[in-house]
Amino acid sequence: MATFTKDINLGTTSGTYGSTGTLRLTIVENSQSIANNKTNVTATLQFIVSPYSWRASSASWSLSGYKSASGSLVGMQYYSGTTTLWTDTFDVEHESDGSKTISFDMSFTSTFTYSGSGSLSCTLTKIPRYATVTSSYSNVTETSAKISWSSDANIETAQYRLIVDGTTGSWVNAQTNLNTKTGNYTITGLTANKSYKIEFDYKRKDSGLWSYSAGKTNSVSFKTYQYPYLKSIGTSDLNAGASTLKQTFKLYNPLNRNATIYMKLANNTVINCGSTANGTDVAYTYTFTTANKNAMNSSITNTTLTKNATYYCTYSSQTVSTVSGKYHIDSSDANYKPTFSTSSWSYTT
Repeated sequence: MATFTKDINLGTTSGTYGSTGTLRLTIVENSQSIANNKTNVTATLQFIVSPYSWRASSASWSLSGYKSASGSLVGMQYYSGTTTLWTDTFDVEHESDGSKTISFDMSFTSTFTYSGSGSLSCTLTKIPRYATVTSSYSNVTETSAKISWSSDANIETAQYRLIVDGTTGSWVNAQTNLNTKTGNYTITGLTANKSYKIEFDYKRKDSGLWSYSAGKTNSVSFKTYQYPYLKSIGTSDLNAGASTLKQTFKLYNPLNRNATIYMKLANNTVINCGSTANGTDVAYTYTFTTANKNAMNSSITNTTLTKNATYYCTYSSQTVSTVSGKYHIDSSDANYKPTFSTSSWSYTT
């Protein structure tokens, strides 16, 4: 805690026993209340005569400014050493940012030598208030986002809350027992393809005050990514009888997830077309195996040479959407194997 002192030289009497007069104002910080944003101080105004004594005839003093007081000395009385003219202990309320300056003017007047005036301005010890914290986001995925923050004071606890579809959630402790000006954490459990607004609150270490209520934090907004999904196929109707059979796929896959592509045949047989980490709209080509083509052929009859197929991709057990296609076989193809209907017959003799 700080102490402030102002001495005003009132002059020196002449002669063998000449003495110097001083008017002294002392401001002492006793304690501070962080919760109430106040400093308790003691102010003392003193008249000092040294090294001998001085006999007052008519003398008066005054104090104005943050506190006001006035008085006079007893006439025809000798004064030596230190005489306290006035003292008071009081609370000083600080500004919203924790700062505070108090000022005083003082004077001493007599008919015998000693006179003078002056002022004292005291900038009190700043009281810790609310930390100002800036938060940002990065590394957004389908279900998570990384939050980084930076503060102008050490933080003890970091919190966040989600606002989604107009509903504000509860505050969640993201980090506790801290003593640092920077940090980061990851919010998990988000929903894919969803817009979020996130608000933040931070508890300052030394003051214990939370920043959100004082408007000392920001908010962020972002949208989580959708899971990878199949956007298009290169060939809408595959010829299952071709000697070499390929299909080209394009995905929505901005995070380059390793997604697996499937083709579901008319008889519900599923062909695994392999996996790809290609980004959005980067073509991936799969060459069907003989077993794949045989699976297509086995689902085709001589009455229906074209069948519907469904294509889709999955990542993390998620299937977002499907793409429709067809596959067929021509009667002239070498792999054409029509299925005939048969009936039993008999005869008698």
